Amino acid sequence: MPPTLIAVERATAASRAALATGIALVLVAASLPWWGESSWMREFVEIACYFIFAMMWNLLAGYGGMVSIGQQAFFGFGGYVMLMLGNFGGVNPFVAIPLGALAAGLVAIPVSFVAFRLSGGYFAIGTWVIAEVFRLSFANVSAVGGGSGTTLTALRGIEKATRESTTYWMALACVVAAVALVYLFLRSKRGLGPVNTSSVHQRRARS
Repeated sequence: MPPTLIAVERATAASRAALATGIALVLVAASLPWWGESSWMREFVEIACYFIFAMMWNLLAGYGGMVSIGQQAFFGFGGYVMLMLGNFGGVNPFVAIPLGALAAGLVAIPVSFVAFRLSGGYFAIGTWVIAEVFRLSFANVSAVGGGSGTTLTALRGIEKATRESTTYWMALACVVAAVALVYLFLRSKRGLGPVNTSSVHQRRARS
């Protein structure tokens, strides 16, 4: 008996409608600085940070089965790099944001070689320990305010309206990019394929 062929459509009418709706919502959201309140933009930026944080955690724990409680280390590291570039390096703080994200991604590479040798509860505890190492390291640097933080003085020469709108647009762009990248990854061969996390950890432990 010949095998049953299944037709797979990469785009359906529902998905195209959802995409059009999403684009429309993003365009409306992008216009918020011209008609919305400043408090709305500040709240959106804060929600956007938590949203991206939760999405990345769900990608790692929900889909990958690896419970991590140390992602805040990389958020904090990128923030401190942005602070130092802006306050001490004379870099525009809005240019320093992607540079801080790049620095956090680069430092995550060697850290991953340590973290991914652990599995299960050991992996979760290990990521928490790594985050504590990051926190204690920056807490002892008085130039960045230690554990209490400090003011981003590089923003003083930028008008308040420009600061708020640019920060809002960057947060919106990060949300859109995060959603798009996660969606594309989950529809890729690697994202659709089953992952046996225990075998991955065992292979890396033997290497």
